[in-house]
Amino acid sequence: MTLASTPAVALTDEQRWSIDLSVAQYLRSARAVVEAQERLAQLGVSSDELLRRRRAESADRGIARLLRLAVTLIITRGRLDRADRRRLPPGASEATIHAVVAATAEAYARVLVAESAAPAGSRPAIDMNVGDY
Repeated sequence: MTLASTPAVALTDEQRWSIDLSVAQYLRSARAVVEAQERLAQLGVSSDELLRRRRAESADRGIARLLRLAVTLIITRGRLDRADRRRLPPGASEATIHAVVAATAEAYARVLVAESAAPAGSRPAIDMNVGDY
């Protein structure tokens, strides 16, 4: 099956914003972290779970695997090996991988926009030291 023939997979808003949160945390973008946390809180994600997701973890194993994949994509600049693919949720398809790649690229772009749009020296009051992936 080629990419062109791979059926599209839509990530949920919660999954997308969770990817944004993990990527923003890894890239140390306080502005993007604040935005993603606010969106996830609106979706009903608890503060404890927000902290876990900032570390690319989650009480939900499926979300945790997607977050680790997203941060791995940032770390490896888009290169996945077999071990990375084995960490995906059981039954994850190539379409799921492509959806996470796209969401990760969008999250990275949002970090760049958030950081470039803010006045120099301004930074939200948020503790970025929550541990690393």
